[in-house]
Amino acid sequence: MVEYLNLLKESETKYAARYWSWLWLAFFLLNSSWLFSSLALYLMKRPVPLGLQVLFTVTSFLLGLLAAAVFSGKAFAGFKSVRASFPPLLAATLTLAVVVAAVPLAMRAWTCYLAEMIGRGDISNWAAALTFAGLLLVMAVFAMFAGMSACAFLLYGVAARGTGRVAAALVAVCLRRLPVFLLLVLANLMVGAVLLKVLQLIEVFLKELLPYGFFSRYVLEMFLAGGKTALALFLLGSTQLMLAKDGDKLREKIGEQAAGALWFPAGAAVLTAVLTVFNVLPYLDAPGQVVKNIEARIIRADSFRNLGRDGEASAEYRKAQADLLAFQAYLTGIEEIRENGKIEKARDFLTGAEEICPDSPYVPYFRGMLLKLAVPQAETDPEINNLFATAAAKSAGEKTAHVPEARLWTIGGYWAAGDKEKAREALSLAIARGIFSDRFVGLAGAGEKRLAGLRQEISKLENLLKVRELYVLLNRAEYEDESAVLPELLEYAEQNPGPESYYQAALLAERIPYPDYMYEYARKYFTAKSWEKEEEIKAALFTSYMYVKSGHPGEAEQLMAAMHAKYPENAEIAGDYAYTLLENQKPARALAVIKALGVQDVSLLYLQAVAAQQMQDYPGALAALASLCREAERGGAAPDEIRKIDEYLYRFLLEYQELAAWGTVKGQELIAEVKKKQEPVLVYYYVLGLEARQAENYEQSNSYFARLLALNSHLAYPYYLLGVNYNEMAGYLKQDCYRLAEKNFLQFLERRPDVVEGYFCLGMVYKHTGEPAKAERAFRKVIALNPRRDNPLYEPFSMYNHALAEIERIKQKGQE
Repeated sequence: MVEYLNLLKESETKYAARYWSWLWLAFFLLNSSWLFSSLALYLMKRPVPLGLQVLFTVTSFLLGLLAAAVFSGKAFAGFKSVRASFPPLLAATLTLAVVVAAVPLAMRAWTCYLAEMIGRGDISNWAAALTFAGLLLVMAVFAMFAGMSACAFLLYGVAARGTGRVAAALVAVCLRRLPVFLLLVLANLMVGAVLLKVLQLIEVFLKELLPYGFFSRYVLEMFLAGGKTALALFLLGSTQLMLAKDGDKLREKIGEQAAGALWFPAGAAVLTAVLTVFNVLPYLDAPGQVVKNIEARIIRADSFRNLGRDGEASAEYRKAQADLLAFQAYLTGIEEIRENGKIEKARDFLTGAEEICPDSPYVPYFRGMLLKLAVPQAETDPEINNLFATAAAKSAGEKTAHVPEARLWTIGGYWAAGDKEKAREALSLAIARGIFSDRFVGLAGAGEKRLAGLRQEISKLENLLKVRELYVLLNRAEYEDESAVLPELLEYAEQNPGPESYYQAALLAERIPYPDYMYEYARKYFTAKSWEKEEEIKAALFTSYMYVKSGHPGEAEQLMAAMHAKYPENAEIAGDYAYTLLENQKPARALAVIKALGVQDVSLLYLQAVAAQQMQDYPGALAALASLCREAERGGAAPDEIRKIDEYLYRFLLEYQELAAWGTVKGQELIAEVKKKQEPVLVYYYVLGLEARQAENYEQSNSYFARLLALNSHLAYPYYLLGVNYNEMAGYLKQDCYRLAEKNFLQFLERRPDVVEGYFCLGMVYKHTGEPAKAERAFRKVIALNPRRDNPLYEPFSMYNHALAEIERIKQKGQE
């Protein structure tokens, strides 16, 4: 640091600093096109034509370059006159311009790449942050080298032909003194960051001190030019430090400049032009940018969907659909105005877009643009002005599209209406944000080829959204009234016939439930295409299930009979065929199908027990149950398989022995046989526990269920039954058992998180213990699992509707 300070005392940097005012003026003028545009906007009271704005930009650049040449001619001894400083100054400017133009492109490309990788889950947020920091460091290295090259050209008065040789020599110096170079990069980054923070603080201060608009921006631009001047002088000193030991070698290269060529400045000029075009084109091509923004919104929605954030994904899809409809309305309106001077179809598109997303700023903006285009003399009409003002207000939202051009049209509208205060406010906001031209104006005069290209892009996006429309409808069904969404889904299925749309329509109809639509769309689903073997089996199983649930067990039997004849060796088909036979009260045929398969699958053993029970073959039913229990007791049985067997035992004893009406003649012989043999042991303790529960002997019942858990800790339903017992002991017998009930329900849900009864009963426990937040979470889980059946053990009502009622009660109490 001491060496650096001593060097600066005798360096050209100290001498150049005397003329800092010229450098400050150069930086100010380089970015002064906004001054000319602001004046034009004030005088015209409407958006500045794009050609005029380009002229202002070129003028400000030339003025800034002239001021920089004066600074160079005065500050550096290598130049005999201001005119002599122009070639190296231009080469230095082009070198810096390459990096300035490349940085935003590289940042945008890398950001999009990282966003896509994060959306797919290929990279973590931390890794993405590290790679982005690495990119920033690389860009800082290139920027530092470009800045040092520019400073070297000026320090040594390098002619345009010698800039390539000097740049190459500087590369060698930087590599040889790499640690020093990297330290200087970090130092300049820190200085730049400090200056940026200071400018941000100044901006905040100016907002409080000066009106937001022209004057605040003018003062801020002055400070910004001062910050750039300080950074440039610091960079100049860094360059001298870097070249302190290599100045002679560099001068040798400069001495050889006569043999050089103009390839370096020419290449920099071409590269700058190309990169500038790539940076500017998206801004100039506003219609194309709208299309890209909509596509980006769809991609963002896809990322949300992949991350499981369904609500946000659905909202983004709807916004994309609304923006697309609004833009389509603008193109359609332009064509209609050209043909007959009216806008009719465009109005319908805009109305549809507004219904989908009322917050879209494109709707009022394009409506105003079309009205203005249809009747040019009505440009300052209050109705049109209100549309632009609405678009400007909606454009200020964080999660909406941005149409900054809308505010420009309100200036003339407010001024014509005599509301000069609002006109000046709109003018100030436009100046502060640097918006002077409306990029959509040129589209009204675009050729048919351009409009056709945009329509083609719109068609592609429509196809993308059409694929996702089904997802949006299904997501809405999760948060809105399913009965209201079903007609839209059925309409979608008719307009987009296919297995997926029919499948989802049948599923949603089941959730309501709506048996007629369940049956109709399940049938359409199965006949929608020619299936491959595995697909056909899955489709048949789904269709059979829907037929039974919708009250058509006979057709389910016919379907599965045909499938069983086609795939006689498939256990799933055989099991479902047996199930449909049982639904049609044909247990003998069901038993024959099961035995013919010759497979000891647990689901088939369960169906065999049901068939034997329907035939009143109690020894046969017990034999099947015993086989089920042996599968659970064998050493290699997996916990999930044991829980599946446990569910079959529970379902058999509850649904087929009608334990809610214990004491009827039906099943008594089976129960007596189980109690006599005390086998199968799992069934035996289940029966004893349920009998004791029916007799309201809860303590005895709990001991039997605890015995079941001692026999096999992987069982789940004993925990559920223990929880039910403790809940009733607390409710009916007024014993302090709610915490025991909670503990057992949680144990049950740990093993069976897919069973809705556990969440419902847990919610009821929390309701009684005065924990509404926990109760609401449990009841919302009931809604999420969406049960549409009664629990024969607990109470004969729909848990879904009861959970909705409990949530509503909790909300009402919270409001009180």
